[in-house]
Amino acid sequence: MLRSIILAMIAQLIVSFNNGDLYSSAFLQAETINVSAVIRDSLTHDSIPLVKVTVEELGQSFKTTRSSFCVALKPDTYAFILEAEDYEMLKKSIAISTEGKRFVFDMVKTFDRLALEKQTDSLNIYLEAFHNAIENGEITLAERYIAALEKYDYPVATRDSINELYEAKKIVCIGSLLDYARALEDSGKLADAYYYYNKVVAIDSLNETALAQMEEADSRLFQKKKDVSKQKSKTAKISAEEIERMYSTAVSKFLDEDYNGALSLLKTVLKYQPTHEGAKNYLVRTEARLKILGN
Repeated sequence: MLRSIILAMIAQLIVSFNNGDLYSSAFLQAETINVSAVIRDSLTHDSIPLVKVTVEELGQSFKTTRSSFCVALKPDTYAFILEAEDYEMLKKSIAISTEGKRFVFDMVKTFDRLALEKQTDSLNIYLEAFHNAIENGEITLAERYIAALEKYDYPVATRDSINELYEAKKIVCIGSLLDYARALEDSGKLADAYYYYNKVVAIDSLNETALAQMEEADSRLFQKKKDVSKQKSKTAKISAEEIERMYSTAVSKFLDEDYNGALSLLKTVLKYQPTHEGAKNYLVRTEARLKILGN
């Protein structure tokens, strides 16, 4: 009778299989951790049913009916061996230490190996291009590479590292661009300053400093163009024929010894046409005559 009771207790400790999921007895539950896992295709991420799962350290195997399984294990490191039709065998070691963590097993189809290698090559190319862009301070280009990397499945640690590097470099780049833009603005190169403020906005569309300075530079540029246009408009009111008529009148006044009248007209001619050689010569002669006469 005692032997029968002992055998019954041992039977309760044996791990049972139910619908492809591995469960431990209630007696062991307090000492074990429920480990859940998902099995999927490495390229499509579609679920893979009917997978033979072997826990190497326990020497036990079971076959899943769904794309996931749950197994109760004591805290330790275990090697899982997964086998499925049309797929490469997968062996993966996992350290079991906390409850509730869900693991993912990506299995590779035999004829997908080449495609997967090409995908890995493309991933490495984008990663290298990203780092080159960061080193060259091409923040907008680096951001495009980050977007391109979203379609690839690569370690979370690598993804976090890339994002941290990008954010740090972005801050430095924005600071340098703002300093350079301010220096250009202070030297009166408003168009160039506007260009670099705009580069900051291209990196950070919500940068209040750049947006405000762009608006100010644009306003100053508009006023400058307006002033130049106004000045040109004033100059354009006197035609070349009118300038020559004024010059002829000034010469006549000079010959008539009306030096004050000639002086005023000659200065007007030179205001609108500073390179007028005749007016420059007569201006010198007129001023000399007025000096002699004591005017």
